[in-house]
Amino acid sequence: MFKKINYLLISFLAPLIGLISCAPKNEPVLKVAVATNFLTTADILVEVFERSTGVEVLLISGSSGQLATQVINGAPYDIFLSADDVNPSKLSSLGFADAQTQLTYALGQLVLYGSGNVEQNLKSGNFLKLALANPKVAPYGFAADRVIDNLNIRSNVEGRIVYGQNVGQAYGFVKTGNADLAFVALSQVKDIKKSYWRIPQSFYSLIMQDAILLESGLTNEAAHDFLSFLSSDEARKIIIESGYEVPQND
Repeated sequence: MFKKINYLLISFLAPLIGLISCAPKNEPVLKVAVATNFLTTADILVEVFERSTGVEVLLISGSSGQLATQVINGAPYDIFLSADDVNPSKLSSLGFADAQTQLTYALGQLVLYGSGNVEQNLKSGNFLKLALANPKVAPYGFAADRVIDNLNIRSNVEGRIVYGQNVGQAYGFVKTGNADLAFVALSQVKDIKKSYWRIPQSFYSLIMQDAILLESGLTNEAAHDFLSFLSSDEARKIIIESGYEVPQND
């Protein structure tokens, strides 16, 4: 069974390397850095991939910006599943990834989550705290920040925003009662009874979630196989059922 690490719960790099070194010596290990919003879906995909290949997969989650920084600082990941297309392109331009392997595996859907009529509550200012991921490191937070501007409600939300490092933390603020509303991914809430408003695409730029093969994975056959698997009909079906859209196949 795969191992899953929430990178926010451990310190930066040394503990991760220690964990990787403790992996079974005789089993191949594929290390996949995955944006927090996609972690639950990645769990499902990994289960399918492991069953069909016997390859052990290690998932490391965090915001896309944080994970990209970790790669630059030497984190030995094989594949990067980002929540945007900017961070994978940045890594390839710096020589940390293979630009020829970059592909869009999902199109993210932004929602506002909370209780009651969340759309009306946001627009009328009928809330105490609004949660979103840090726009500087999290693509869904950046998209949420654009929505605030495009709805012309910046003055209504100033002083009432609480920031998480990723959409998982933003969602957690509502779950624990520390925020009334949160901008999160549709995949996080589509099966939950609380209300959510699916933000019209016109209010934010398309969230193209891209994958890319990192330098450490260039000679790892399993990494190439997993990247190909992401574009398979089986994987695309799982991704769609999880609350994402996918680009049309050529």
